[in-house]
Amino acid sequence: MSGELQPALAATVVVLRPSPDDDGAPEILLLQRNPKLVFFGGHWVFPGGRVDAADWRGAPNSERPTEVALAAETAAIREAEEESGLRLAPGTLHYVAHWVTPPGPPRRFDTWFFVTEQQCDSEILVDYSEIIDYQWQTAGNALALQEQGDLPLPPPTFFTLHSLKDFANIEEIMAWAAEQEPEPVVG
Repeated sequence: MSGELQPALAATVVVLRPSPDDDGAPEILLLQRNPKLVFFGGHWVFPGGRVDAADWRGAPNSERPTEVALAAETAAIREAEEESGLRLAPGTLHYVAHWVTPPGPPRRFDTWFFVTEQQCDSEILVDYSEIIDYQWQTAGNALALQEQGDLPLPPPTFFTLHSLKDFANIEEIMAWAAEQEPEPVVG
């Protein structure tokens, strides 16, 4: 269908840090989107957003898989810094999921999901415009809060947290992440 809104390339990153208890499940950074935003306003998400022209090393909007992957990783790193103040190193992100917004919403995204470990213990800084709050939660706690109605999550965030909830530590998650070969899921 030619009139269908085409999804914009986007990227997000699941940032992990060790549990403060040293023996608990790792914590994941969640950011709350401003409720005034059209796309999942008020929901809790991972840092991320649209791939910008500056994120491309080659020709913007290339269809070459390696160029798309590099642009998505670059965008995930840039967005993490813009939305949370975190600086992530290139080459440390693992591609673990790929979600495409179904036809119908006012905006559509073709989003690459990455996972990485927080590289340094830096303070989270949100802009109080697009992002209004943050929290570190284990995947299990975040899902429990969502079930209670206290933490609204978009479907891709929910499913990503669900896939991480049974891991005991960051090392297990990173080993799992290194083995993933994601296929796009429309949902």
